[in-house]
Amino acid sequence: MLFLRLKEKNDIVRVISLFSKISEYLNTSLISKTIHSNNIKFTFTILVNLPQSQENLIKYFNKFPLLGKISLDYEHWCEILSNKYKVVGKFKAIENLNIQLQNRQNMLGGNLCNNLLPNLSKKRNFSTSSILQGKRKSSKSTSSCTDLVVWGKTLPSGLGWGILTKQERNMIGIPPYQYSVIVGLLLSDGWLIIPNTSSINPRLGLSQSLNHFKYVWFVFNALSHYCSSFPVIRKRKRGKKTYWCVDIITRYLSCFAELHSLFYVNKKVIPDNIYELFTPVAFALMGDGGFKSEGIFLCTDSYSIYDVVRLMNVLIIRYDLKCTLHKSNENYRIYISRKSVEKVIKIVKPHLIPSMYYKVGIV
Repeated sequence: MLFLRLKEKNDIVRVISLFSKISEYLNTSLISKTIHSNNIKFTFTILVNLPQSQENLIKYFNKFPLLGKISLDYEHWCEILSNKYKVVGKFKAIENLNIQLQNRQNMLGGNLCNNLLPNLSKKRNFSTSSILQGKRKSSKSTSSCTDLVVWGKTLPSGLGWGILTKQERNMIGIPPYQYSVIVGLLLSDGWLIIPNTSSINPRLGLSQSLNHFKYVWFVFNALSHYCSSFPVIRKRKRGKKTYWCVDIITRYLSCFAELHSLFYVNKKVIPDNIYELFTPVAFALMGDGGFKSEGIFLCTDSYSIYDVVRLMNVLIIRYDLKCTLHKSNENYRIYISRKSVEKVIKIVKPHLIPSMYYKVGIV
């Protein structure tokens, strides 16, 4: 069930259309109730009580797993369904649902409840984060996989942890992969901000057009360890135009202080040690730019010409790319020649998601 307060007619039409699509995908019913007051209020309820609808829902979340506290509620619901449909019925829909439940169990490496909720109570409080805290501190693995994994690639999500103590915040570090992701963001549209002069811990932020949601979701999954909430969709105005954007905001953490000191000296700058910081991952996540005139341009408008030249030298010396400096109004951008595009693709493609391939000319 979702309760919304909507002010504009366009918002009402858009939200009703969205929930109708969800209801259609799940092959179930949509119930809405309108309450008239100062603003128009809607209550939406989507009932997923038929085996076919439940199958579609589980199939979707097998592909796009939930994060945070809500994932525990979902696992508990799956366990209830698993027990309910333990004996395969004569209906095809129930057989298909059992297949999806089995697929989910295989994906998680065993029994849903025993692996994820070992101390589950039938009267557990869904509003507390105690179980998540237990998961965070537990070293028990939910997978039988023995492959080597680079440290930092599988950090747990920080959603649902509640308010952290000072000691807990100071214990959080940044592994090399996440460090490179953040460097790439800071070189483009990301920012670090300290709330006031009495604070020392910054937080990281990123805002992108809703059209780039897949890119934002990819970044969020890489950095969710540092977040207390999901990305937020907002409506913003730029001049007379209104557009939708999606924002990521992390917690205020001491582990970001070093990066803040490197990238902010009265204003945002390119660090002196950018040669060491500019890894292939950072290159790939530097999302502000695109493919133009058979080459690749990097939007470095917010930096001084000295900073832009410093970054361009890294591209030339470290990655052997042919680059030139182009003036855009009163600012400067880096243009990577078409002769070096293949080199760029080899460097960044392993770290890009398909929705961002167009940035390097892959169609």
